[in-house]
Amino acid sequence: MKLALLGWTLTVILVAGCAEDFPAEQAEPLPNAVVPLENPLPDEAFSGNTSAAQPQIFFAEDISAAAGQQFEEVLDLAVSSWGNYGPTEIYVVGIEEDEAEALHERFCERRRYSDDRCEDLYSTNEGMGYYQEIAESTADLAGTEAQWVAQWEQGYHLLIFSRPHGLEQLLDWPLHEDQATIFHEYWHVVQSAHISNAELKALGLSAGMDERDPDWDEDYDWSLYNEFIDETAAREGPLWFVEGSADFMSYLEVDRLVADNRLPSNSSIVSWEEEMSWKMGEGLANELSPGVPLEQSMGYHLGAWATAYLLNLTDEDVLLEEFYPQMMDYPNWEANFEVTFGLTSEDFYAQFADFLKLPYAEQEKLLIFSENE
Repeated sequence: MKLALLGWTLTVILVAGCAEDFPAEQAEPLPNAVVPLENPLPDEAFSGNTSAAQPQIFFAEDISAAAGQQFEEVLDLAVSSWGNYGPTEIYVVGIEEDEAEALHERFCERRRYSDDRCEDLYSTNEGMGYYQEIAESTADLAGTEAQWVAQWEQGYHLLIFSRPHGLEQLLDWPLHEDQATIFHEYWHVVQSAHISNAELKALGLSAGMDERDPDWDEDYDWSLYNEFIDETAAREGPLWFVEGSADFMSYLEVDRLVADNRLPSNSSIVSWEEEMSWKMGEGLANELSPGVPLEQSMGYHLGAWATAYLLNLTDEDVLLEEFYPQMMDYPNWEANFEVTFGLTSEDFYAQFADFLKLPYAEQEKLLIFSENE
C-alpha cells in the first residue's frame, strides 16, 4: 500500500556562481541558530509526523535545468510514496569548483556558521567540496554519491548529492541508478524522522556549536551528546537493516514507477528482479567472511535480501506502518524487531543463513513484490 499524495510543493533554488542577496522585502527566513532547549518536545523533523514544510532543493548553477527538473519529479514521487517528512534541505552539487563554493556559501549562510567553520566543513561530507571532488574524479568510473547527514541538534534533514550523471545523461551512468539513489536517501529521512531528538534538546546543546561559535560552552559535557548518539544507533539497528531496507525499497519503488510510466527509462534500465539477482551474487561474494557473524558481515546487498525475507514473513508495509512509527516505544532495535517480525534477531539470523544456502531458483521466490497491490 502506498501513502496518499500530500498537498505539498517543492521549493527549488538555483545558486549562481555569484549569489545575489535577496531584497529586504523578499528576505528568505533563516533557520534558528540555537535550538529552543527549554522545549522538551522533539523538533517536527524528528517527531515521526509528516510535515507541511516544503522540501527545499538547492542546485549548483552547473546542474542543467533538465536534470534539475527530473530530480524534482523523482523526489516528488518518493515523498508521495512514503510521506513528507521535514523540514528537509537538499543540495545538489555539480562538477565546477566555483559553483560548488557558491552553493556551500549559501548553505553556511542558512546555518549562520562562522567563516572558519564554513571553510572547515567544505571538504567534509557536510560540505559541497567533498561532492564536487567526487564528481570531478569519477571520469569513466562515473557514479552519483549522496548522503543523509545527521542534523539532530539543528532540527532538520540534510541530503547532499554529487552530480547526478544519469539525470544529466553523461558518462553512461544508468538513469535508474540516480532515480534509485534519490529514493534511497529519502528513505533515510523517513527512518530518522521517527527518532525523537527531544532528549538531545533537553541536554542543553546549542545547534551546531563548536569552539569557533560565539555561544560555545567550553565546559559542556559532550559525553551526554555521545550517549544520545549511542541510543539513536541502538534504535536504528545494524547497517544491513538501515541500508539494506533503503536499497530494497528504493529499487522496488523505482521499478514499479517505470512500469507505470510515471518515471522515464532508457536503454540502461535494469529490472528490480535483475538488480536483486546481482545483489545476491555480490553479497555472497563480498559480504560473507569466515568466522564473522552474519549480522556483522552483511551490508547493502544481503541487507536488501534480508529485508525481502522479513517482509515476506509479515507485510510489505510493516516498516512504514509498524516498525518505524513505534521506534521510540522500545529501548533498542532488537526489542522492536521481535515485536514487529514475530521472532528474535538471533532466530532470524539462523533462518537467513540457511536461506542463503539455497539454490537461487528457490531464493528468487521471495521476489513477489513486483506486483502492485
